[in-house]
Amino acid sequence: MGAPNAMIAASHPLAAEAGLGALASGGSAADAAVATAAMLTVVEPTGCGIGGDAFAQYWDGERLSGLNASGRSPSALTVEHFSGMSEVPTDGVLPITAPGQVAGWVELWRRHGRLEFSELLAPAVHVAHHGFEVTAHIAELWRRAHTRFSESTEDLGAWFDTFVEEGGTPAEGERFSNPALARTLWEIGVSEGEALYQGELAQQVAAATLLSEPDLAQVTASWVEPLSVTAWGGELLELPPNGQGIAALQAAALSGRVPDSVHGSIEAMKAAFTDLYSTVADPETMTRSAAEMLSVPHLDSLAQDIGEQASSPASWHPRHGGTVCFAVGAPDGSMCSFIQSNYMGFGSGVVVPGTGISMQNRGCSFVLTPGHPNQVGPSKLPLHTIIPGFLTRSNRPFAAFGLMGGPMQPQGHIQLARMLLRGDAPQTACDAPRWFVAGGNRVLVEEGFDATGLVERGHDVEVADALQFGGAQVVMLTDDGGYVGGSDKRKDGCVLSAEL
Repeated sequence: MGAPNAMIAASHPLAAEAGLGALASGGSAADAAVATAAMLTVVEPTGCGIGGDAFAQYWDGERLSGLNASGRSPSALTVEHFSGMSEVPTDGVLPITAPGQVAGWVELWRRHGRLEFSELLAPAVHVAHHGFEVTAHIAELWRRAHTRFSESTEDLGAWFDTFVEEGGTPAEGERFSNPALARTLWEIGVSEGEALYQGELAQQVAAATLLSEPDLAQVTASWVEPLSVTAWGGELLELPPNGQGIAALQAAALSGRVPDSVHGSIEAMKAAFTDLYSTVADPETMTRSAAEMLSVPHLDSLAQDIGEQASSPASWHPRHGGTVCFAVGAPDGSMCSFIQSNYMGFGSGVVVPGTGISMQNRGCSFVLTPGHPNQVGPSKLPLHTIIPGFLTRSNRPFAAFGLMGGPMQPQGHIQLARMLLRGDAPQTACDAPRWFVAGGNRVLVEEGFDATGLVERGHDVEVADALQFGGAQVVMLTDDGGYVGGSDKRKDGCVLSAEL
């Protein structure tokens, strides 16, 4: 018997069920993606929400397209807002950028969807209204957010009103409902996304943030051409800036220019990160293009700086985030890698009163360095951490995948891509212990990772908690046209499949 022809690998079982339900109703991978993404805003509010951003790579059966649904900073935001600060804060209104995620849902659905948009959001509306059982992993992230916001000097009262009940945050197994979010999702569904960007809901968002109503009305999601490099017998594809996918591409390309070892991969990742944090920003302000960053002369120059001993590059600007991702394989052959995020666990802590919308803090990825391409400013896209991954081989889709975890993402992409393209099963690749370049010569490794030789080469190796290493979701195409998948043991996700 062949592999199943419908599959969802997602970071929460209820989200996977919603996506598989869309496929069972005759939907495409786009329909399944929207249904899955909407459900995740309900059951994983610690990692995403209506106030966040999204990115996707979509195989329509003939070609691969990329979708950038990231929002810009408020048009009224200036460097003067940060006078006396050394970095953009993580809490409050200053790090809030416009929510691009819902625009991404709508754009993906308009181009590739088959079902009614409101139908795709209906399962999320139901669960938000009636409640769901909180998992152990989400309960812990919720607790950490409570600690963070309790110590904040910002006015985050609406977050406590919305997400904290009598006795504190929900524990494992407790039910949590969010009727306000249910109403918001319903409005978004029946208006095909318009409600968030125009009208009463948009007015409420503007009143709670520095975003203006025109800022919200101008939010769009853009189709972009994925970038690719050849490595390990296949092609790794990532979206162009403002995301950090180009760092994964550089590190993969450098794998053919340095010794094939853990040390070589770590040093390649360091070189790519150093390039990333000095260069990548809103494409309109970058001083070097993505094509130049992937050019042979530039990659050769990066490879020349990689030696036999651990390097200790200057500090970067990474901050660990909170994210959800999933992968879809549909019966018609369409596939999707999708990722969305509020960034740092409930984002900014700012909740729009009465709506259930927690606003992202993606603006804290801006820097305050004068003249830097990623310097904070009005109506700018920030450097973005969330990246959907895709693999092809011989012009044929091979795997849709993603890996949550802030600066872990490009590192996880090259570790997963190498294993998948060299023949490991998706679940084996997801379960394998990982390494994480953490700045300077620090390298975090998971329990069970073979770090033989790294200390001798000068790496400062530390064994770290599994939460540091993200969470992967993979759907891989089989030779007979079915799918096989993997879901990360470090998260609450699963793989659901069916013959449809």
